[in-house]
Amino acid sequence: IGSQPYMFGKMNIASCLLRPRYVAQWCEKYLQYPLEASSTYEINQVLKKFASTHPNTFYLDASPAFCKDDKCETVRDGKILYSDGSHLSIDGSLIASKRILDDMLNN
Repeated sequence: IGSQPYMFGKMNIASCLLRPRYVAQWCEKYLQYPLEASSTYEINQVLKKFASTHPNTFYLDASPAFCKDDKCETVRDGKILYSDGSHLSIDGSLIASKRILDDMLNN
């Protein structure tokens, strides 16, 4: 199972969203980002390639649960998907686990 995409281990989306709005927030530009910019992108590609070349091994990709058309999101339908810069919130964990379970049942 590959790691979920995230931008920076130290950036907390919840803190960014909860700051007062009277000052521009530099972190708001990271609420959506390209999948290739994720800190986990390269290692996930290596894991995917390894699985594709080894029988009885398959790779489960959590990225599609958070990214559509290679654009990843940290908030969906008003729910914050990360509890800090890299760990999933309860809502994010539910989204990831559903995707992983669906992939496991279909492989």
